[in-house]
Amino acid sequence: MEKGDYEKAEKVARKSLEKERVNPGSRYYMSLLFLEERYHLYQVDSAYAYITNALSDLAVATEEAREELMEAGLDSSRFVAQRQQVELAAFARTESEMSIAAFEQYLAKFPEAVKKGRAIFMRDSLAFGQASEQDTWQAYERFFEEYPQSTFVPDARSRYQSLIFKDYTKDDKLGSYIKFLEDHPDTPFRKMAEEIIFERRTILNQWSDYSWFVKTYPASHLRKKAVDMLYYLGAPDSLQRLTSLHPQPDSLRSIASLQDRLLLPFLEGNKFGLMDLKGVTIIPPAYHEISEDYICGGITSDWLQVRADKTTAVVNRLGQVIVSDVEDIKEISAAVRIVYRDGEGFLYHSSGYQISGLTVDDAQELSNGWIAFKHNYEWGLITPGGYLLAKPGYTSIASQGSFILFESDGLFAISDVSEVAQGISSGLSFVYDDYEMIGDSLVQVFREDQESLIGRNLEVLVPLAAHQIYFDGSFWYVKDSEGYYLLDEFHKRKAPIFAEIEVNDGWLALRKPDAWMLLSRLGQESVDLLTGLDSVKLLLQHAAYVQRGDQGQLLFQNGLTRTLGAGDAIRVIGSQARESKASYLLLSQAKKQSVIGASGEVILETQLDEVALLTDSLFRVKKGKKIGLMNTKGKEVLPFKYEVIDEKNGLVFLLQDGKIGCLDLNNGVLLPSEYEMRIQTFGQYYEVKKGGKVGLVNGANKWMLPAEFDQLLKWNDTTCWVRSGTIWSLRTFENEVVLDAIRSVRPWFSVDGQSLAIVVGEDGHGLMTDTRGILLPMQYNDILNLGTEEAPLFFAEQHLKTAAFFVVTYFDLAGEPIRSQAFRPEEYERIYCDQ
Repeated sequence: MEKGDYEKAEKVARKSLEKERVNPGSRYYMSLLFLEERYHLYQVDSAYAYITNALSDLAVATEEAREELMEAGLDSSRFVAQRQQVELAAFARTESEMSIAAFEQYLAKFPEAVKKGRAIFMRDSLAFGQASEQDTWQAYERFFEEYPQSTFVPDARSRYQSLIFKDYTKDDKLGSYIKFLEDHPDTPFRKMAEEIIFERRTILNQWSDYSWFVKTYPASHLRKKAVDMLYYLGAPDSLQRLTSLHPQPDSLRSIASLQDRLLLPFLEGNKFGLMDLKGVTIIPPAYHEISEDYICGGITSDWLQVRADKTTAVVNRLGQVIVSDVEDIKEISAAVRIVYRDGEGFLYHSSGYQISGLTVDDAQELSNGWIAFKHNYEWGLITPGGYLLAKPGYTSIASQGSFILFESDGLFAISDVSEVAQGISSGLSFVYDDYEMIGDSLVQVFREDQESLIGRNLEVLVPLAAHQIYFDGSFWYVKDSEGYYLLDEFHKRKAPIFAEIEVNDGWLALRKPDAWMLLSRLGQESVDLLTGLDSVKLLLQHAAYVQRGDQGQLLFQNGLTRTLGAGDAIRVIGSQARESKASYLLLSQAKKQSVIGASGEVILETQLDEVALLTDSLFRVKKGKKIGLMNTKGKEVLPFKYEVIDEKNGLVFLLQDGKIGCLDLNNGVLLPSEYEMRIQTFGQYYEVKKGGKVGLVNGANKWMLPAEFDQLLKWNDTTCWVRSGTIWSLRTFENEVVLDAIRSVRPWFSVDGQSLAIVVGEDGHGLMTDTRGILLPMQYNDILNLGTEEAPLFFAEQHLKTAAFFVVTYFDLAGEPIRSQAFRPEEYERIYCDQ
């Protein structure tokens, strides 16, 4: 072979093989021969077959044959080296083909080859490349199923997961995301899918949707968020039910137990803490500063703005941090806040979750819990769960009932909760100049001289046209260029057309071109439909004036009629009280005037100069220059001797000859006109003024307290406060002094059936109640209420000048001390509430 005579070498080797079946040397040389590229029968596969057989023969060769091979320089290492050369040649050939099939054949034929790892990598690389060219989840799935040990499997699985997620959810529908998680529960996109499902499923902000999410995805990272939001939604279930859903039930119970407690600050170790009305520490003293709004107590918020060291934060009532690095917060509703950081605002849910990454200038909560927010001077709409319903781009967004009202450039678009929830707000039609809500179920819209009526499901009940739409309590009617027409219960047009319509609570008058008709709206069988009328005037709910020819009549709802003469005049008289609906008719005739009631009955009939309704049951009547009172039965209540009569809060003011009296309509007490100011009730008595001083008289006009005081203040059933000059005293209604030498009395507020007053004596401020007397002695420099009027807690301060200390004691409503502290002046300034 060294001389290049390959054919001769082959013959020699083959003769040797014919002589001896176990012949490793000859097979070795045959392998060398077939691996020689200059040999015309060069064949790698044959070379590999011979060297493989040579190694097999070597393993069973005799010792003598082995020694001969060794003498020829052929030990086992030469055989192994030849096999490796053959394998390398085969790999080079495979690599030049560069196909998956070639590498597969190589690996099948040379399973122990040195280049096995490289061959596997190249095969996998080619297969992954093919999958990448197709770039479908099915292609990647086939790859990692066929080559599960490939180094490309992680990349294939990653791409597979991404593509199958996109394929399942390409329509971006809620159901597709739900189906995806059902079929692929272990997807790396689970968190993303759950967040999308949460946003979409909770769009309507309803209890059932949050509950569904928690039950469907109990292991979700959003479970706590869902139940926390349920808590602020005002769940229709018990706290026990909520805690059963919450991943941290003890924390929720703790928060709930503190929710309704009124909090107030205290200072200890120059740090602020918060306590309740019983003095129980709710948050230990840990803060260098708290919001100035908290210093005066009465804290009801569940978001508390504090500063510890140099860090400002919002904490909950457990002291747990909700948001850090906060400049300020603004409460939009119980469920929504704006948090300000670095001069910019962000929307947060009260449960502590950021609703949106968009900056906001302002926000408002709509009736269904959606949040209209202002971003860069334009309004958008988002759900509490963070789903963006409408991008910022509107002048305003408002809601009423199920309607959502968008404004842009001075025009309005009408939508509703259902439509906006479906994500079609971008297709809004801004065509209306203005709108008017009719309750929560109808909206009347306007465009230039056109009007339309839209129903609760956005159905057009009355098309947009050049007409005017009217509503009168129980029915609709429309005026257009042809006249008036009524609408039926479905807001559809009813024939015929009328030239004119008049309507009030009791009547409906309709005019055709030639005549009027009148019918009762109260369904009275006693009143027939009147037709062929020349004119109609609706006076009251119970009365109308009709004229047919020369004859005029008053018509009442009970069917009674009253014929009027040619010179008769009729007008309505009503009560001065806004809340009163009482009204009567005044019929003026040549020699008399008559007051006519709702049924057509004559209440008064005499010659009168003036009649007015003072109350629902009293008439102020003037004869000549004097005024008296008459009731609705025509009886005289007060004689005609007064210059002025009016009424306020059940007391009738009477002015006679420059003096003042009164009639108490509640009990019939009549006080004569002998006093100098308008008389007021004072408990069971009456406060009057005489000789420039005030006093009290009873219903019999007997003095209970003489008119010798400058001021009176009500206190309780047996005593009252009186002021003479600058000194106050507490006296019984028998004029006995209970408490004297009081410098000032300031009525404060009432709670639990008792009235409170701050009283100041020679030694300081005190607190009194009208049921228990002195609650806190008059020895304090100041007394404040750090609770509320419904649940007070009193802050009472004494200044010990000798020790340069301010001693503050907190008292409950029973006057019991719940906490007492001494403060240095600089500390006291921090805790003092400047009310």
